[in-house]
Amino acid sequence: MGNNKIMNYTLFLIVIFLNFSVLAQYDPKIQSEIDSLKNELNKLNIPDSNKIFLMYEIGEASWIFRQSYWDSIIILANKELKKNHPNNKKIESIVASSYNNLGVINQNYGNDSIALNYFQKALYYFEKNQDLSNTSAAYTNIGYIYIQQGNIIKALQFWGKSLEIDEKIGDNEGLANTLLNIGSIYEKQGDTSQAMDFYFKAYYLLEKMDDKMGLAYATNNIGILYSNLSYKSKESNNRDSLQNLTILYFEKSLNYATTINNKKMISLVLSNLGNFMYRNALNENKTNIKDSLLEQSLNYQYKALQLREEISEKLGVSNSLISIGQVLYQQNKFSDAKSNGLKSLKIAKELGYPLQIKNSSYLLYDIAKKENNWVEALKMYELAVLYKDSILNSENKKAVLMQQTKYEFEKEQILKIQHEKEILELAEAQKERKNNLQYSIIFIVILVVFALVLNVGYINVSPLFAEGLIFFAFLIFFEFCLVLLDPYIDEWSNGEPIYKLIFNGILASAIFPLHAFFERSLKNRLIKRQ
Repeated sequence: MGNNKIMNYTLFLIVIFLNFSVLAQYDPKIQSEIDSLKNELNKLNIPDSNKIFLMYEIGEASWIFRQSYWDSIIILANKELKKNHPNNKKIESIVASSYNNLGVINQNYGNDSIALNYFQKALYYFEKNQDLSNTSAAYTNIGYIYIQQGNIIKALQFWGKSLEIDEKIGDNEGLANTLLNIGSIYEKQGDTSQAMDFYFKAYYLLEKMDDKMGLAYATNNIGILYSNLSYKSKESNNRDSLQNLTILYFEKSLNYATTINNKKMISLVLSNLGNFMYRNALNENKTNIKDSLLEQSLNYQYKALQLREEISEKLGVSNSLISIGQVLYQQNKFSDAKSNGLKSLKIAKELGYPLQIKNSSYLLYDIAKKENNWVEALKMYELAVLYKDSILNSENKKAVLMQQTKYEFEKEQILKIQHEKEILELAEAQKERKNNLQYSIIFIVILVVFALVLNVGYINVSPLFAEGLIFFAFLIFFEFCLVLLDPYIDEWSNGEPIYKLIFNGILASAIFPLHAFFERSLKNRLIKRQ
């Protein structure tokens, strides 16, 4: 009775999963593979383990982002695992990947706590089966969740683990991705030097792989850092160099994005170039140069807008319209600026983008003042302040949390450095004790050898053996002196071979008369005895 219930339930699940309401259009070859998998799954009396594998392959090939689908695979898989199935490792791998997919689904819906739970369950199986590549990916996903929650310490800890694994297995793609992630944290914290370091490490790795998309992101991020540095620079020569570097890296990013025809990335870089020109124009005193910069900015922003409209990127469209409106406002084209500001505000309100609502409202407020439309100006000002306060409250909470986590991170780093220092000091102490013990043993051996040398006259040995023993004793003594004095000789000579040779020669010259004296004395003793 019970077994029939399980069988009916399993078949019921299969029927549900094969009746997908909406499927995307696939490549004919991929669609053919999916159809073949479905036909195989519809066969009667196939083992549940086979059903699990087939359902998983269908889900992966079809990109099914439906929680119930992956939940059901896990239910079937767990039933097989309880039987201690011979393919346990393969089934556990499917369970892990299914949990990971559930994490991605919930992350996309903003369910961060639920997503974290699924990623941790996936991590358990990846670690259990020593699947290093997927373990690293799980660490990365968990790091993303902690960033969303404002827990930078945890994010850096998990991304650090991901870095270690990627370096170990030589996964340069994963390594570069994690380096970019860590760099973005330092950028948000205002640590430009550290951010630049991580971005460039990622850049060099991506360059070796010829990963155009990764290179586009890396160079865009580097361009933004140089752009921010150029605004802060007080010296004109340094500022000019930084501005040139900004343009250089933005253009590199644009070339990479254009090569792979990624319109979203192209529009982002064009927008960044436009914003860069706009900010430079506001700081320019010469009218002709300012006008030229504004015109360049407008050109970049119009290109970005066109691409964003083509791919229906609403947030990007709203941002481009604001940027265009701001440039037009500076050019005293108030009517055109207002038109763009109103379009941006409409999109921002429809989609609920607080930052874009605030920026559009401020632009429209400035235009209303120029037109002496004080009623409209007040209305836009109140709207801008309302959303500004909302954003500030949210940012203040994040800032407090960021400061706390930054303090904790720095404290953790200090403790880590202190711990590493203690380990080094302990290792040095152990090494010193070991060396002292070896020196003591060598010194005792030398004493024994010299005791034999001093007693040569009282023991019946040949002159040749006596000479050899004396030579051996002084050779050991000379080498012992070299070992003892080598650190000091290195310090005095700065490692120069010629100076080390001179010091060694001086030491040999000091020992040579002593060697000759012992040799004569012992020979005389042997001659008298004979």
